[in-house]
Amino acid sequence: MKRCVFFTLAVVFFSFQFAATAAAQNDDFEVTRHYRFLPRVSRLVEIDPVWDPPAPWIEFGEFDFVHYRPDLTALLPATHFANVDAWASHPVLAISEQLDDVVNLSGLIGGQTNFYKGQPFELFHFKGDDGNGYPTDLFAARSGRWLYLRGENHPDSAPTTHGPFRSKWILRGLARQTPFADFDRSETVDGGDLNRWITGFGEVNRAAEVAQSLGDANGDRDVDGADFLSWQRDLGETPPDIAMFDAAIDAAVSGAVSAVPEPSAGALIALGMTALAVRRRVAQYDAR
Repeated sequence: MKRCVFFTLAVVFFSFQFAATAAAQNDDFEVTRHYRFLPRVSRLVEIDPVWDPPAPWIEFGEFDFVHYRPDLTALLPATHFANVDAWASHPVLAISEQLDDVVNLSGLIGGQTNFYKGQPFELFHFKGDDGNGYPTDLFAARSGRWLYLRGENHPDSAPTTHGPFRSKWILRGLARQTPFADFDRSETVDGGDLNRWITGFGEVNRAAEVAQSLGDANGDRDVDGADFLSWQRDLGETPPDIAMFDAAIDAAVSGAVSAVPEPSAGALIALGMTALAVRRRVAQYDAR
């Protein structure tokens, strides 16, 4: 009886210890982070085999980025996107496409790469298909509260089942973790955003995009004091240079190609000696 009581107390103690450790390491343990695209610097380019030139659609919306600690990836699902409410609008025509319909963001599965570990960047590589059976590759580069997505589908690398003409979609999108107080979408949090918040203060239950333009930083579709606190924290923040994200992804891609080394002379000698030893053992066994 005493052993059972002791065991129960031990389980409770270590459960509290685990919860405390997880809370202390929240940045590493946190499962879901919510992001919103910056339309001015986010594009979905359509390359249509019939129409020319390529059309750069403008990206809007938000999504969740679900990532687990490296030591938990064997027990939990891989890194993925969830609750994707994002679309791209044509620059001229009054039409739009859901990102899930052209690159299947919700259906891509990936994980963190080994490149740039310990550096300001975290790199993730995703694979899947675009929802129409065509392969899709996507990289995500994360630095602080910023997440850059770069990927494309490959309609020319799989048999077509949707007619002879299928558009190629190239995604380049910069997103900021919410809350974020760039209400006027100028890419800088400044006095203009404060004016938006003052005008919109008290608005409730508005559509997500409307609420954000009126001063909703945290995505609860209301404009209140919490959004003003976000503006104070974010004041002066500007987006990072996309070129540095592209450079990190390019380095990862080239590193992955060159990561398979040529066998060294020592390795070849060791392999040859091993093969010789095995041959001698076989010969001895046959001689018996």
